[in-house]
Amino acid sequence: VPADQINAYYAHADLVAITSRWEGLPMVLIEALRMGSPVLLSNSSGMGQLIVDGETGFVVSPTTDDVARVLGTVDAQTLQSMRPAARQYYQDRYSGARFRRETLAALRGGLQAAKAKGQHR
Repeated sequence: VPADQINAYYAHADLVAITSRWEGLPMVLIEALRMGSPVLLSNSSGMGQLIVDGETGFVVSPTTDDVARVLGTVDAQTLQSMRPAARQYYQDRYSGARFRRETLAALRGGLQAAKAKGQHR
């Protein structure tokens, strides 16, 4: 999918499934949440902690049975109702604004600590 079209795909997706067995922080997760798409995420390599199960998506074991169970029972209305929470979760946890705010706070904290120790000139 061309980069200039990816947001439209996420915006129209009912659910984005990330069933990898090994991941760190998948960019597809951030892109999906940014557009308000709930995520089905396998609970492997700590990924289950990247969303709120039942609120911004679903955390499943990395088995085909568990993935199929969720996909077979979730309905469109439930997924639609999760969209605002998914979008807000992106804003609160993964947005560039949060990154900039927390990085600046950490840098200021380090500068203040250095000044207090007399290490800054």
